[in-house]
Amino acid sequence: ESTQDIDPGVARQNRWLAVLALLGARAGTLPVLIRFEDAHWADETDQEFLSFLMPVVGCHRVGVVVTARLGASLEWVPGGAERLELRNLDEEAARSILGGFFESLRPEDRKELIRRSQGNPFYLEELARSLRDAVETADSSVPGTIQGLLQSRIDRLDDSVRLVLQMGSVLGAAFSVELLGRVYRLEQHPVSFEDALQELEGKGFFEIPVADGVGRFRHALMVEVAYGSILGGVRKVLHESAARLGEEHYAERLEAEAPFFAHHFWEAGLHADAAPHLWSAGRAAADNYALHAAERFLNRLSEVLQTESDVLPESANRADFMTTYGTVLRERGRFDDAERWFEQLQDLGTFEKQEEWIGKALFERGAIALYRGQVEDAQVFFEQGLARSPTDKRATADLHSGMGLVHHFHVEVDRALDEHRQALRLREQAEDRFGYAKSLMNIGNVLLRLQNDPEGAREHYERALVLARENGDREMQCNLLLNLGTLDLELGEYTSALGRFENMQEVTEEIGLSQLRFLSLRNQAACHVRLGQIGGALQVLKTCLQEGDEILDAGNRVAVRILQFEVCFCALDDAGAGKWLGEAQELAEQLKVTEHDDWIALSEGRLAAARGEWRAAAAAASRAEELAREQRDVDIATIAAAHQWRAAARAGLDVEEDCFAADPDLQPSILALVQYLCADGAAAQGALQPAADKLAEAGELAVKLGDRSLALATFQRLAEVLRELGDEAGALTAASRAAEARDSLRENLPEELLEGFDADPRGAAPSQLSK
Repeated sequence: ESTQDIDPGVARQNRWLAVLALLGARAGTLPVLIRFEDAHWADETDQEFLSFLMPVVGCHRVGVVVTARLGASLEWVPGGAERLELRNLDEEAARSILGGFFESLRPEDRKELIRRSQGNPFYLEELARSLRDAVETADSSVPGTIQGLLQSRIDRLDDSVRLVLQMGSVLGAAFSVELLGRVYRLEQHPVSFEDALQELEGKGFFEIPVADGVGRFRHALMVEVAYGSILGGVRKVLHESAARLGEEHYAERLEAEAPFFAHHFWEAGLHADAAPHLWSAGRAAADNYALHAAERFLNRLSEVLQTESDVLPESANRADFMTTYGTVLRERGRFDDAERWFEQLQDLGTFEKQEEWIGKALFERGAIALYRGQVEDAQVFFEQGLARSPTDKRATADLHSGMGLVHHFHVEVDRALDEHRQALRLREQAEDRFGYAKSLMNIGNVLLRLQNDPEGAREHYERALVLARENGDREMQCNLLLNLGTLDLELGEYTSALGRFENMQEVTEEIGLSQLRFLSLRNQAACHVRLGQIGGALQVLKTCLQEGDEILDAGNRVAVRILQFEVCFCALDDAGAGKWLGEAQELAEQLKVTEHDDWIALSEGRLAAARGEWRAAAAAASRAEELAREQRDVDIATIAAAHQWRAAARAGLDVEEDCFAADPDLQPSILALVQYLCADGAAAQGALQPAADKLAEAGELAVKLGDRSLALATFQRLAEVLRELGDEAGALTAASRAAEARDSLRENLPEELLEGFDADPRGAAPSQLSK
């Protein structure tokens, strides 16, 4: 199969999976130990890989040992991992490391030495090496920091030996011994390279394995201190020497070593020489979904292009650069910067009369507009792209998909399906398996959201998932996990849905897709709310609010705030609920988001009902139902109708009919809620026995679903109704069930919400319920 048929992101995923397969195969015969030292130095790309690796190595006989400084952020380490915190060394340990020298010190000097070292074993080890190098006393001449101690050791080296150490720091923590020797031999020195290398190894600066020819510094801090001791002008000369000699040393793999040349030419101040290597390194990083590194390389290249545009002389190369850099910035959530590059691509395509470049730019600008919630602007871009009739079927399919999303936002079912099916046909003709799976997913979304056809949607999602797995496309699998998890959520299978969304989060963090990561967190919050896990919901929503506003599209930014309302509402914090509902309304108006108007109106009605403002609650629920029917959101329309009926009954208004005849085919989560609302309204009208029967059904279903908040409300109301009926035993049983739900809900509340929860009658303690 041609590598051109493999999506770059999928290729990166496959390499990671290959590493895992090798580990699994090895572990099948012998136990395997993986050691990660100084993990606090891991960059973003390293952490992405480790986030992929760590959760799955537990399925094999693989042990992992990680060392890092205290306070390092190691979010990729599984929560169940055993952690061993190494305490600072005491006087006895210092004596063991420093040997006879420690014994020769006065007691007050020993204490001063321990104070300076702060019990740091690396400091004491380096001090011991320093004492072997020169006879000194441990008074004020001994540096008080590790950096100072290392610098003092470096300063005592012979000039030639120190130069080898500094040259090595220019090459990095790991370096080619042969290349280091070439750089050193550019000039004559009184000490041979071999002797200098041997001395540095003997004094503990270098480790020089015989097998691979790669030298390594014993500690990353040694690299920092040695590099910092080089004068700025000398640094540039050394970086240029590394780059020039590296061209011969790496002659057979210049492309693979592009990051090496990009770095050294750049640090040498030779930016034009760095440019082609920056382009190669940035493009390769983008292809491998190493987005952090890609952004760094391509950003530097963009700086060069501002003054020396001829470093990419061909228009096709410049168009490729604009597309690649713009895509990387979009994937990183840098929408404004990304759009500027796609605008330049459009301008270049217009100047060069290249319709494909224009079509690509218009599609990407439309996609960014959708991320921002600017649906009308997106439609303009997609229509302009289609009007140019691109010859590339994949590009045309992308534009049709974009139009399908626009019609989806406008709740235009037939037009949305037509566009997505047209895209599906084009992708089939172009043998675009990756795009074909995406179109299946888009059709499933329309069926679920606009036609209320969950089974039809599931069928399309499952077909797409099969293709995604065959293609090895983890990003698409992630999108489908999102959709299938949403189906589980709506069917009341909250624990299953939460598992899908947590799995989705792991995958998004592996491949660095911020938008999908925050969508997974948003949906985890929804599951936590339904399960009454308020603390868990608040934790993930906090992340969304602190980090997600720059990444999430407008609609999801509003949704996060409505979920914050839901959390406060479940915790009986009406003031907090009102605050977050106000923020959601304000943001929706500011961003011109209308897709959640029904959800917002329904939330207004629920808050009014909680305050006993039944007429206002009925009016808000009526408005929510109307908006939901306009948007063809059957679920919210059904719930809003039940809220309206209950509020009207509670307000003593005339109601045409009760809603006991709730459709038994409703999704379980909706059925339980509708039964509770209608039974509560019926009880207010005096139909106590039918209300008690339905409340009992709704309560049992709520418990089965794991919906603690609904179970609490339902059994509380059932206890009240049974007491009115004179069934004291039944009332006590219902009160006990309410207490169970209440205690379970309370256990998951953060401390700051406990006082308000306990003080609210809806969160009454068991003793109060049984009276």
